[in-house]
Amino acid sequence: MANFTEQAITEALITLLNDRPLDKITVSDIASECGINRNTFYYHYHDVYELVEDLFKTETERVIGNLSDDDSIVEAFTRAISFVLENKQAITHVYQSVSSDNVNQFLIDAASACLRPYVEEQASELASESGATVPTEAIDRVTYLYACMLQGIVVNMLRTDSFEDAADVVGDAVRALEGSIKGALANLAST
Repeated sequence: MANFTEQAITEALITLLNDRPLDKITVSDIASECGINRNTFYYHYHDVYELVEDLFKTETERVIGNLSDDDSIVEAFTRAISFVLENKQAITHVYQSVSSDNVNQFLIDAASACLRPYVEEQASELASESGATVPTEAIDRVTYLYACMLQGIVVNMLRTDSFEDAADVVGDAVRALEGSIKGALANLAST
């Protein structure tokens, strides 16, 4: 859990990102926004890019920590990307900067964390139905491939600024994936 100062610095970054691109934000801007001096910022972070990395790492940990066995895959992924949907402009500014890898990795990690339990459940059902063992590699591969698909949908929303029906689009995509995961596992397990 981030301490109070780190949380204030992160919130200041998000506030600033909602107003301007990442490459237009300085340590001085962040320090001024949250009422600290630059030395305090540097005590916690090497530079703005380390702060951005920490932001996405913290959000990934939050997503994973908030997963529940009672969640449907749609509920889990919709909650996982709530940070993106609540901070559309800020995330778009990060994505359009040299830090787009942070956004991509966050989306893949969040999607993977949401998908993995469901893929494992489907693998177990497939094994029970067919008597075949589904290799861990197949579970890993299907989880990764489907996570990349979901990541691509959200990235496209960022690029095209089309968030009006984001929850519906994501929900439809996840529901479509639900129906095909067992088939993908069967295909990979038989190779």
